[in-house]
Amino acid sequence: MKKMYVMILSVFVCLFLFNQLDQQQNHVFAQKNQTLEFAQEQWAQLWKVGSQLTEGSAHITVKWQGAWVSPLSSQEAAASLADSLGLTTPTAAHFQGHQQYTSVQATKEVKSTFTLTEQADRKYYVMVRVEAFNKEGLAKLEQLQGSYGVILNEAGVDIQWNGAIQGELTSSANPIDLNQEVDEKRNSDVGQDSIDGKDGKKGREDEMPTKLILVKLESLMKMQWKEVTRVDQYQDGNTVSSSYHVGELPLSVLSGEQRINIQLALHQSSDSDKQEVSIGSPLLTIEY
Repeated sequence: MKKMYVMILSVFVCLFLFNQLDQQQNHVFAQKNQTLEFAQEQWAQLWKVGSQLTEGSAHITVKWQGAWVSPLSSQEAAASLADSLGLTTPTAAHFQGHQQYTSVQATKEVKSTFTLTEQADRKYYVMVRVEAFNKEGLAKLEQLQGSYGVILNEAGVDIQWNGAIQGELTSSANPIDLNQEVDEKRNSDVGQDSIDGKDGKKGREDEMPTKLILVKLESLMKMQWKEVTRVDQYQDGNTVSSSYHVGELPLSVLSGEQRINIQLALHQSSDSDKQEVSIGSPLLTIEY
């Protein structure tokens, strides 16, 4: 009788553990599916803002990346995943002491780049980037963003998403009367930190145009999103960049102790008076 009781108890314990494991797996699966859905939603919102900030041709980028554990060797894993993505067979090379496989495929509309980097035995880091160099390639880029994300997710890659738009600043965001707008912003609480230093003193005259434009871009963002909080800002020569947390956007990353999901950069060309703007989410991972 005692043995039967122990057997019954063991069965119940096993069923409980299996149920917990199943719930955990379902939770992970739901989280990954949420990442796919959130990425699509976040890209749509990022494009809506980014397309208003740029004019003419634009460099548009979306990227999936993440860790992947596979029983296959690095060569087999790279070939298998590239084939699933519909890309050419990757070529091998050494990158920073690691074996890396790369496949690049381009059409008139978009360019797809796949890399698989071996980090340890059977542990890899996967990156798939899709680029369009004009707005005509947007539809194809969005199609590949969706299909690549699903394929990587189903393969078991711990997918993370990034998107970015880069181009010449739209003329509507350039100050018409700089001196007048500087005075207006300096007399308001909204733009004080962007035009003056953190101590409230007047900034250098050559920094004001870029910082004033940044204030105008923040105003444009606040027309799209209600909860826009600037987390930090940096300036290096002709480039100024800011990080923000936007409450309406579902995907974010930690920067120090604060979450961010929009990064904005302005760069003034040394050869001309043109301003280049870059906006990325959750991080700006392209060069600017």
